[in-house]
Amino acid sequence: MLLALLVPLFLQASEVQNIVKSLLPEQIYFKNSSVIRTLFASSARYKSGGSYDFAKIFSALEQVGIMGEAFGNDRQIDLIFNSESRPFLLVHLSELALDRGNVYRYGTAALNFSSQRFALIYSVTTTQTISFAKMVQTLRQNGVWIKSVRYDGNGWRFDLGMAGAHLNLPKVVQSAEFEHVKDALWLDVCGAKSVSVVSLGRYWHPKVAIYDENLKPLDLYKNYDVMRRLELALPNGTCYIKISDIFTPKNIKRGFRVSLE
Repeated sequence: MLLALLVPLFLQASEVQNIVKSLLPEQIYFKNSSVIRTLFASSARYKSGGSYDFAKIFSALEQVGIMGEAFGNDRQIDLIFNSESRPFLLVHLSELALDRGNVYRYGTAALNFSSQRFALIYSVTTTQTISFAKMVQTLRQNGVWIKSVRYDGNGWRFDLGMAGAHLNLPKVVQSAEFEHVKDALWLDVCGAKSVSVVSLGRYWHPKVAIYDENLKPLDLYKNYDVMRRLELALPNGTCYIKISDIFTPKNIKRGFRVSLE
């Protein structure tokens, strides 16, 4: 009876350990195999909603220093983000994930299209402060389904489901004020026909980028004259806007009052 109870537990532990094995260079996995067996002896703590949670798995590996060892310092690796659709949104959310995951030294190596599949490849110079856990959390907060992650010899590959992806932004229903803007103000204005933007501080030189739900650019408004109030009709299908100043973010640091119709 006891053996019958232990067999399922063993299988569960092996399953999550196999996932961990796919996330690490082979030499790092075997060097730390005893720690990994202990850390991932139970699979239940690494699941959310019945599926394995890559953020929890990466967080555990980062806390004991295994991911830092896998990254090293000043190494060149590739981070690959794959999706079946919505390339504009893929670019924006992958770069947001890199920023939140402390990836600062990188360049875009390639953007490949084949059979309705998109592969965005970044060449990254590593540091031990990179956090895949934060990257995965950021993607998930923006509606991205993390299908799988694996180490492929030159870096890590993220297979993403973008069907439910969106920008996790402040949503304006009718009117709202936004203070202490740094570089730009991104807003969710889905369904609006027009927008009124009033500066809460000094005059500014308006620059408003307008996007649809896939983050495909619809229009760009720019005015080199100083203004306090701006009213714009929005194109059909508008979902997101980005408000900034043409010359300097100092002009918008006090924020805006934004109203929709």
